[in-house]
Amino acid sequence: MTFIGQISPESPQALGDGDVTNLERRIDELLHSRLSTLRMPDDIRLMFARRVRKNAAKTTAAWCHWVGFLVLINSIFDYFVAPINVFPVLLGFRATIALSLAIAGWLFGRDRLLPLAPLYIGLPCILSVVFAGLGGLIAHDPALLVRYMDNALIVVASAIVFVGLDMRFNFALAGICLPLIALFLNLSGVRPFAAQLQFWFFDGSTIFMLIYGRNIQNLVLARMFLLNMREELRNSKARARQDQLSSIAYVDTLTDIPNRRYFEEICASMMTSSKNLLPLSICMIDIDHFKMLNDQLGHLQGDRCLKLVATAIRNNMRGAADIVARFGGEEFVIVLPGTTRDTACEVAERVRAAVMDLRHANPGSPFGVVTISVGVASIADAPLNVLLLLQNADHALYQAKMSGRNRICT
Repeated sequence: MTFIGQISPESPQALGDGDVTNLERRIDELLHSRLSTLRMPDDIRLMFARRVRKNAAKTTAAWCHWVGFLVLINSIFDYFVAPINVFPVLLGFRATIALSLAIAGWLFGRDRLLPLAPLYIGLPCILSVVFAGLGGLIAHDPALLVRYMDNALIVVASAIVFVGLDMRFNFALAGICLPLIALFLNLSGVRPFAAQLQFWFFDGSTIFMLIYGRNIQNLVLARMFLLNMREELRNSKARARQDQLSSIAYVDTLTDIPNRRYFEEICASMMTSSKNLLPLSICMIDIDHFKMLNDQLGHLQGDRCLKLVATAIRNNMRGAADIVARFGGEEFVIVLPGTTRDTACEVAERVRAAVMDLRHANPGSPFGVVTISVGVASIADAPLNVLLLLQNADHALYQAKMSGRNRICT
């Protein structure tokens, strides 16, 4: 038996694009149904329960504590309206009801024994009716019994309104409490019988109208939840498309590493702030004799070579702080924040060796395989001029190529 606020211990899985589209379509179908026939599937109802869980827990716990407090306060009036010898018994009844409400509020507010929540929430309501009837019978006062029954009816009605138990449990609670009220009215000797019937009919009509009203309220809340969820899904898809477009704008589609536009924006950002960047090193990389590889093996093999080299460079970075980007054509650039020239040369040598170890054929190269030349430039003191640093690295790369390629120059 479920009710608003009851939560499964399982966590929902992350939704993929297909799942989002399917969920949005299902929500649209639910929103096109009439309010009176709205029935959410189990998975969507679980999402709804999670959404309202926090407020439901607060409302239910507050109801338990507030009603328990009122029940105890009413014991003051018992002292004046009930026989003095019956007052201790009535006080014990009220204390028992208040204690059961306090326990129920504590359990529900802390997510304890949630599958049993309909029982420990409904028990104080039933005890209110039973103890009200017993108190009236012990006092031998039909008028007092009727007054107690009114109080018990208020407890039951407020549970239906504020706790938000589902329709089945509300009907079960009414099915237990209303016959008990009728039984105690009959045992009290209230006459005539028509008066009892009128009282019972009024109580029953009130309870069932509250149940029906609560059900309409739940349906309205469910519909509002579906509307909000549909809007959230659409916004999520829009954000995903925007992120995808943004990613495409900054990622080289062939090598799957950042492109020159991303590199230039990083450079612009570093120019405005040099904090935690110095010393800063840049490595300019060029694939040796790449044009010959393209001419002799074709552009498809050239593209494959670019992918392999980009992967080798990326796999030999030290961490997230190191930035690698495709600068253009067969050129790549590595930005190494907080790195001295000697350490940058070590990184460059590791990358150069990794590319050569690919053993990817290049018939136009004197080495017979794909190799790279690297130019390294560093700066240790402010002000930071990234453009000048880049020019120095490019000049060092030119020296490496003029010196025979497959080497590192600074």
